[in-house]
Amino acid sequence: GGAATTSASPTSGRLDRAADGEFVRYEVEIDRENTDRLVVVDFSVTPVTDDEGEVSFLVLEGHDITARKERERELRREQERLEFVNRIIRHNLLNGLNVVGARADIVEDFVTDAGLTHLDTIQGRVREMTELVGTMRTFMKVIVERESHEFRPRRIDEAVGHGVESLRRESDAASVAVGRLPEISVVADDLLDEVVEHLLKNAVQHNDKPDPAVEVEVAAGDDAVELRVSDNGPGVPDEEKHRIVDQRIEDLSNPGNGFGLFLVREIVESYGGTVEIEDNDRGGATFVVTLPRA
Repeated sequence: GGAATTSASPTSGRLDRAADGEFVRYEVEIDRENTDRLVVVDFSVTPVTDDEGEVSFLVLEGHDITARKERERELRREQERLEFVNRIIRHNLLNGLNVVGARADIVEDFVTDAGLTHLDTIQGRVREMTELVGTMRTFMKVIVERESHEFRPRRIDEAVGHGVESLRRESDAASVAVGRLPEISVVADDLLDEVVEHLLKNAVQHNDKPDPAVEVEVAAGDDAVELRVSDNGPGVPDEEKHRIVDQRIEDLSNPGNGFGLFLVREIVESYGGTVEIEDNDRGGATFVVTLPRA
């Protein structure tokens, strides 16, 4: 036995509202005897009317939702922990890498020819780690905000423009051809830029040609927008296509191996979209991202 923490007057007030024809739903915490654990019950009161529309009786239902409430509290605690880790990644780790990279650039003028190879290795690893930290920050943002985040219209042409500009800054060898970009908005958020950038970088990084070529096309339908990123690389075997599209976080051997494409899929699916991989007539791969129109 036990006593509800809510007083009798609010409960009677709810019954009065139900007696007037209103459906009433509320939660009650019950303090059970011999335990410090509260039981949370989801109560509802449904008025049932007769042929003349008058309330003839009330149907009361109660469901124990204690386990669900505990899961919600644990989820909030987990999100707080993830936000803490995200702050460490964003500030401490990234700032440290920036310091190492800047100092490595400074000492370049003082290093002998024999040491330049080692310095190049240091600078290369700093760039790789900085990019990985950026990817991890994006992933943490997706995980932390997934439950409460609200999406908004994003122009697909602007996201493609940002991604192409970023690729051209980072890769002199790659050529990027962009088809006509309709000025259409999709259901997304700021992470749409990350999706486009990862797809473009992937098309270059895994390309075995001396002159990597990337094509970007956007096609708009009545309900969805299709973004196609094609390359002239070695292509993706059929069994790999399924693995990439269906892989889970535990399938990744390390954060640097396929993590970017995993992140792309996570973000796109959070928008209500899909990611598919097709072969193209140049022997390469085409990543097809379908997003709902805003």
